[in-house]
Amino acid sequence: MRTSEGCEAQDTAKPAERMHAIRVGLRAYAGSPMRVAVLANPSSGRGRAKPLVESLAVLLASRGHESFVRWVREAPLTSDDLRGCDLLVLAGGDGTVHHALPLLIESGVAMYHLPLGTENLLAREFGMKRAAEPLLRAMDAGRIRACDVGFAGATPFVLMCGIGPDARIVHRVAASRRGTISHLSYIGPCLREALRPGIPRVTIECDGREIVREERGVVVVANCRQYGFRINPAPLAGLDDGLLDVVFMPANSSLAVIGWAARGKFGRLTRSRRWKHVQATEAKVRWHGPEAHIQMDGEAKPSPSEGVLAFRVRPKCLRILESARPDARA
Repeated sequence: MRTSEGCEAQDTAKPAERMHAIRVGLRAYAGSPMRVAVLANPSSGRGRAKPLVESLAVLLASRGHESFVRWVREAPLTSDDLRGCDLLVLAGGDGTVHHALPLLIESGVAMYHLPLGTENLLAREFGMKRAAEPLLRAMDAGRIRACDVGFAGATPFVLMCGIGPDARIVHRVAASRRGTISHLSYIGPCLREALRPGIPRVTIECDGREIVREERGVVVVANCRQYGFRINPAPLAGLDDGLLDVVFMPANSSLAVIGWAARGKFGRLTRSRRWKHVQATEAKVRWHGPEAHIQMDGEAKPSPSEGVLAFRVRPKCLRILESARPDARA
């Protein structure tokens, strides 16, 4: 476990393992014909998904690649479908990526996010663009990065799990959703949450050590530094460090929550002594009182009836095709 001050209680990863987690080198198929599966969400991109995916299939064929398209909500994509595939392209938002995680982990097939959602946080981290040509350049380069996946109970997440007001907003948006959404869809839920905030009282353990005891505040367990609206409550999180970043921001009012959001937006969280940040391989969050709302990767999730959620990290189990210029991140 590590704190943001750099105190290290346990770190068993070997240097060679860390390097492998950061970058798996050029694949043998780089620049060679590949078999590509495309899983596309037709409700993403405000109607742009279908023409973009169709043009992608044409471009793939023109470059000598074999591909097939499966639309979300039609016949489910299985690990058997991915046999012999080199790449799974996920055309949709962060929710499309989230729901594909079990399949990606089971099959071991590399993925690429073709961003068509509202935030597209994973694509932002990797500099992936809403166009076919950058994907083709990435396929030519063939750089695969082995990344970690967090688990909240049995559910995997690649970005984060939030417990508190942010999750309540996600639940409000999900309850009122009718088709595609945009940033404007969050205005009403944010205002309603500000008027009647749901701030849980929690106890947090990281690698067996209690760091918060029955305090009210916002909890984020992050695997990636990216967050909606670029608030980024865990700016030190890394996708390939073998650790989860557990963040607690004490708050008793909407004003306090808004203050934390402003600090995150302008990159000032690490300057606050009240911002609690611990890196760990395992964590446990218990809430006291009313049911806490939970979101994972921007998707509303049910709250466990026992009032506790256990977290763990599974290192290097998600293979991601990097963009041709991975340093050019938004």
